[in-house]
Amino acid sequence: MQKSLDEHEKFLKKMGYQPKENRVDVPIYELPDYSSDRPSLPTSDVIAGPSIKRKVPHYGGNVVIGQAYNKGGLQVLSTQEVKDPMTGKRR
Repeated sequence: MQKSLDEHEKFLKKMGYQPKENRVDVPIYELPDYSSDRPSLPTSDVIAGPSIKRKVPHYGGNVVIGQAYNKGGLQVLSTQEVKDPMTGKRR
């Protein structure tokens, strides 16, 4: 057992490990306290009202917008495609 411990210690020295007794403590860096140098900013407890709603464009024409292909985006469909029951199932 002692032989394996000695070999392990030798390996650790080779890898650059230092036992706790030989280590140099690194000083902890503390950030300066800036809170006393700067005045606090005024805050408000007032919650802003609702935002202004924008107008959404609306089309009132006679075209049909639908899915022409399987997993596809919406497209303007012709009257023949609207009547076709396989529309939206094409691959």
